[in-house]
Amino acid sequence: MFPDYEIDLVRQSLVKVLNKYKWQLSEEKIDSLVIHALVMLKRTRQNSPIIVKKEEVIPAQQSEEYRMTEAVFDHAQQVLRVTLPESEKVYFTWHLMSCNPSKLPQQDNDPAHQLMDKVLEQLTTQLQIMTMTNFRNDLILMEGLSVHLPSTLHRCRHGLSIRNPMLHEIKKMYPYMFSMVVMALEEVNQNYSIHIPEDEAAYLVLHFQASIERLQKKRETKKKVLIVCELGVGMSHLLQAKLEKSYKGMDITGCIGVRDLEETLNKERVDFILSTRELEVKDPPSLVISPLLKSEDRTKLDQFLQQSSEKAVFSDHLVQWLKRGTARFDVKPLHRYEVIEMLGNELAEKGLVNASFPKHAVVRERTSGTAIGGGVAIPHAPPEDVNESAVALAVLNEPVEWGSELVSVVFLLAISKQDQAKIRPLMHTISRLSTQPEAVQKIIEARSVQELEQVLR
Repeated sequence: MFPDYEIDLVRQSLVKVLNKYKWQLSEEKIDSLVIHALVMLKRTRQNSPIIVKKEEVIPAQQSEEYRMTEAVFDHAQQVLRVTLPESEKVYFTWHLMSCNPSKLPQQDNDPAHQLMDKVLEQLTTQLQIMTMTNFRNDLILMEGLSVHLPSTLHRCRHGLSIRNPMLHEIKKMYPYMFSMVVMALEEVNQNYSIHIPEDEAAYLVLHFQASIERLQKKRETKKKVLIVCELGVGMSHLLQAKLEKSYKGMDITGCIGVRDLEETLNKERVDFILSTRELEVKDPPSLVISPLLKSEDRTKLDQFLQQSSEKAVFSDHLVQWLKRGTARFDVKPLHRYEVIEMLGNELAEKGLVNASFPKHAVVRERTSGTAIGGGVAIPHAPPEDVNESAVALAVLNEPVEWGSELVSVVFLLAISKQDQAKIRPLMHTISRLSTQPEAVQKIIEARSVQELEQVLR
């Protein structure tokens, strides 16, 4: 979401200041601070700074962490020509304090702090149940939310809106987590008579998505990678050093020439090959990159790793649930709420959902638009309204306005409580489709579930 030069600039400034003040932080905490700093810069550029209470400014300004904050952003502001408002500096100061909980003010008797504790408890409990992920095992997440939520709740209680400059990107990149957070917040809003809008929800998505990736990284074993390089030992070792520095999840088994490839593959198993030239080998998969590992090579490699990890989460249930549900092709343009109601009523007529499902799906859509880019939308409703999991599809013969986007393909998801574990691969499948214009066009041209199934498979 951010340019490489900006990421490097912020990280270097932060690390320099941490070293000066002799702070030892884990890589995960440094990553978290870098992300918050980048978000702050983007918010400031778009003139949508965060809001903090006036009485909270002075205590923050008197802290060592505030002086560190000014030092971190001093160089970055000059280079990027951005002037951070005081509220953003205070906000980053809190995040630095969260890296040392003893520095945070004790507010146990403060009603606002008590509300934050209750919201934090319910939000993490709801998301643990919905995603089957033990978020409380991630101390970085809990500390980050403890800093983030008080100012969020303050804005919501006082009707202070904030625009998230990355809302569209977050929805598109993380549709599963975005949907889970929004659904969890619906109960939070109802229980505590507050309204946390989707702009605020998107910031929370980043916290929970980062947590899932951290927890997943702990469970994953390293990928075994073989380097094939014909440009000499020195160049091979340079490429290996660059890869090991940038990609911690790689176990590089060796650097070899093409002539040794067949013998090496017969002796040991590798997950994929990185080569400086085209190879005839199809299994394991290979990717051609420059030995200098330029920025375009990193982009190619990131996409390659993303695709290889996503293959395992393809949802075969999408086809099954479409056959069980309903599919309409060549539909004349309707308002998005009418599309949802039409599909929801058809599922209700089949007894797959209860009579409240269409209404609740529309209410959910009004809370936060479900377009995920690429002309695709994924409206849905709470699992309590679902008797048996199914998907309803509408393919429109002309795009319709869906919030701030145009949509031609609508998947109405009706997933029961017992099938919640299958939502994530289902969302991944649809999300991947939305990034492939040719696949979306083939769905638009399809006229039967059989033709659609061929596209999906």
